[in-house]
Amino acid sequence: MKLIPFNIRVNTIKLGLTLTADWVKTASQLTAGTRRTWQDYIQGVADAYAPIKRFARPEQVANYFVFLCSDRASYSIGSTYYMNGGMLRAMS
Repeated sequence: MKLIPFNIRVNTIKLGLTLTADWVKTASQLTAGTRRTWQDYIQGVADAYAPIKRFARPEQVANYFVFLCSDRASYSIGSTYYMNGGMLRAMS
């Protein structure tokens, strides 16, 4: 709250499964020499852990950050946002 007079807002985004180069690399390594593709592996993880049944794309995550940095989110201060495809809800 000490940063509010300086027009600095602090919020948190808790991410779920996001399709990054690291996920692709790991899935590729785990499926090398098998009949499964890295895409099949990724889909299996999404099916098991994300109620939405897919990973977030990096641009979707970026859009969320852009929104929170914009004037449209100027009233949002000290909040935590969950961008996890329903994972948190499914665990409760």
